Amino acid sequence: FFVTKTFFSPKIIDYLLFSHFCFIFATVFNIIWNIIYYIEAMNRIDICFSPALLNQYEHKESVVVVTDVFRATTTICTAFANGCKDIIPVATEAEALTYKGMGYLTGAEQSTERCAFADFGNSPSEYSVARVSGKSLVMKTTNGTIAIKGAADCHSLLIGAFVNLQAVARRCKELD
Repeated sequence: FFVTKTFFSPKIIDYLLFSHFCFIFATVFNIIWNIIYYIEAMNRIDICFSPALLNQYEHKESVVVVTDVFRATTTICTAFANGCKDIIPVATEAEALTYKGMGYLTGAEQSTERCAFADFGNSPSEYSVARVSGKSLVMKTTNGTIAIKGAADCHSLLIGAFVNLQAVARRCKELD
């Protein structure tokens, strides 16, 4: 089907909700399409649906927006909105444990389950002002932090989620 610069119609959303996979695709596509809508014109947009495929893209001179539908990017945005000083993304549990041993607060999940050693899982509600304000965190997720680490050598790396959609779009337009 053809898409114009508008949100999905209710009829299309009803159709896409028939399967979980289609819903996930629609969510990612909607985020990306809304960024395009707010930017109005860009030189080129590539979409990579998995951190495992990131090596297939040339991104060293690119603006990369990492969006993880299952919470990682929304959780990162929430932590910063609640005063978190900084977040160190790591790709493995071993890296997260190393930082934990150095006294860092750790948010970690694997396949939606909180890791036993973690102070936080991947739910934004766990990252309250009382728990994260002024603190440095280490975060490890199934896909989100792996994508962030994989794109770290790009020109500019942004974290995208519904909660910061307009800010990401504005920043992309500034960097284009």
